[in-house]
Amino acid sequence: MNKEIRFSLLSEEEEPRLMEAIVDIMQENDAHNLSNFDINYWKWQYKSLPSGKANVYVGKDDNKTILTYYHIPFYKGKWNETTTLYAMIQDVAVSNQLRGLGIFRKIATYANQHIDEEDTKVIYTFPNHRSIHTFLKYNDFRLLNCMDAFMMPVNTATLIRSKMNLRGIEKIIGGIFDFCYKIFFVRADKKASVQRIDAISQEVADLYAAFGRKFKYGLIKDQAYLDWRFIRKPKQQNFIYTISGRDARVKAVVFLKKDKIKGIPCLLLMDYAYADGGENYFLQLLTHLRNNNKKYFEGKAGLLYTSMNAEITSRFGKIGLFRLPQKVNPRPLNLLVRANDADNDIYEKKNWQVTLCDWDVF
Repeated sequence: MNKEIRFSLLSEEEEPRLMEAIVDIMQENDAHNLSNFDINYWKWQYKSLPSGKANVYVGKDDNKTILTYYHIPFYKGKWNETTTLYAMIQDVAVSNQLRGLGIFRKIATYANQHIDEEDTKVIYTFPNHRSIHTFLKYNDFRLLNCMDAFMMPVNTATLIRSKMNLRGIEKIIGGIFDFCYKIFFVRADKKASVQRIDAISQEVADLYAAFGRKFKYGLIKDQAYLDWRFIRKPKQQNFIYTISGRDARVKAVVFLKKDKIKGIPCLLLMDYAYADGGENYFLQLLTHLRNNNKKYFEGKAGLLYTSMNAEITSRFGKIGLFRLPQKVNPRPLNLLVRANDADNDIYEKKNWQVTLCDWDVF
């Protein structure tokens, strides 16, 4: 097939045609998040984000049919003890009609050159195994980390039931296993209290601000970002839990959502923060939610899953949250970064704070 594809920034009048193209390409690829996608979701993601800035690039044929697209929203991030806008490449696709014609490389080159002309300081992304080659070879990205994934059982009976029908026997097997699994726990404070919240309080925002100062690079997850990401996201219910110490101050917070991985009902740990020295409160909170999953999630989650770039992962084994072998990881997250006029330490993974929250497919 010989198609002449022309690239440009998306215009407002082209948005309806882009929506059609996204659905068509998602259907071609049996996309995981097709059921959640609609115009309101797209507008939340690229029109209503806190920075107010997102570049969407499209490739069109002679009939002005959109056959490829490349989304780059911008978020406030850290830069040499100040702030800048990070460009985060996401939701990139090419129609099957153009497979094998090098179109992905062309639109990637076009988009990256354009954001460089805008003097964008930091660009990062999480390409899959099919596209990572283009980012590394042609767009000057560096691989910081293939982020580890972690999983632990939450309700074993639910896990078994999602894969086989044992006519109720799974409740007995699951009950025994879950009881034994309670040997994995961390307790920071016997008098700690757990609470679900439905809004981002000033105390939680302050906790995030202090937590973010532990890292040199990463998004600035202030109150506006957290509200946009977890409260106002369409078609999604997030579960936000805090743990407070005996002094009644919040020591840690977690953001969870329900999803299915390989047909298994899961809780995804999307993001978190903890007070200075509050690592054990964070682990105690996860342990408490697991052991009391019937109270908090009606026993409808079989596993807890997360992936992140963080030092705290070295402690996950204490609560039974174990690293998945990469060969069985449902979606390895390759953290790639390209930075302009930055210190070399921006390419050291230890300096970055990245969680599932950054990757917006889930």
